[in-house]
Amino acid sequence: MSNKILILAANPFGDLNLSREIRDIREGLRRSAKREEFELEQREALRPQDLQRALLEVDPRIVHFCGHGSGSEGLVLESNEGQQHLVTTEAIAGLFKLFTNRVECILLNACYSQVQAEAIVKHINYVIGMSQDVRDDAAIAFTVGFYEALGSGETIKSAYEFGCNRIQLEVNRSTNYQTGEPFAVPEHLIPILLKNPNPVAISSPVEEKLEIPSPGNSNMTKVIQIQDKRRSRINFEGYTTVIGDVVARDKIIKNTTSSKEGVTKCEVVQLLEKLKALIKEADFDDDEKDIATGRVAAAIIEAKNADGKNPQEVQEKIDKYLAETKTILEQVTNMGETGSTIFPIMDEITKL
Repeated sequence: MSNKILILAANPFGDLNLSREIRDIREGLRRSAKREEFELEQREALRPQDLQRALLEVDPRIVHFCGHGSGSEGLVLESNEGQQHLVTTEAIAGLFKLFTNRVECILLNACYSQVQAEAIVKHINYVIGMSQDVRDDAAIAFTVGFYEALGSGETIKSAYEFGCNRIQLEVNRSTNYQTGEPFAVPEHLIPILLKNPNPVAISSPVEEKLEIPSPGNSNMTKVIQIQDKRRSRINFEGYTTVIGDVVARDKIIKNTTSSKEGVTKCEVVQLLEKLKALIKEADFDDDEKDIATGRVAAAIIEAKNADGKNPQEVQEKIDKYLAETKTILEQVTNMGETGSTIFPIMDEITKL
């Protein structure tokens, strides 16, 4: 399973070389020894409404923001008109609180972003922010050093140190280019790594054993190897699905009191993924399409992360997301040929 990196970029002032930064991140990972373990996604010209949508759709382990910071005022995103739009530190921290056990590291490659880093690290294990103004070349040098090390199997802490050292190797200025005065803080010490003092367990591909009582004999159990802790089990009304590839072979373990026919979790997720892909292919307004795929993406996340949750609540949330999607799509006058297959799939999912 790959570690997804989500790059979020905003540059309403047009003064940053973000395309170079993104290109260099991609190239650094491509050259790294463990490049197959990483998958890169990017969202540019980032608006406030794009934040939740991107996190839900991509489900990243690492989030990288490149753009402008404004100290205590927040981070600078873009409005619908391409102008600056400040998002408060409180709002940013509140968003990442919702991804506590899914995002492991956030890199805020923006000036004066230490304020946001200090707020976010209460919910996320590792956050890197900038303690003051940082020039483009220093920011990019840090980024490349960080991701090349990460892609070679280094830890986040070690990758951070490689990033700081890359600034020393490539930039190594001793005076401020604007004032000519010596730096109060050397450039390689501007990035700050913060670690959550109470780290949370991140859902990851780990092997665990799940014991299921054998029907009719409470003293016997079946032991099933599960490859992915986060995606191992989902409970819907009337049955429990256990998914694995050693003993269970992706089969249903049915509740003996249920009359419902079992369906695997994989089948639920696959149908939702198919629905999302069809909506993306349909021929209608991009904004409406983005909202609809965002709702389906939320349903997918809900299905994948149902462990330990009330099964009826999970079912109700998925039904709610699909109902919202259906409402959006019903207002579209023409979705092309693809549209004719969307509603039957939605009906099929809600009947499971």
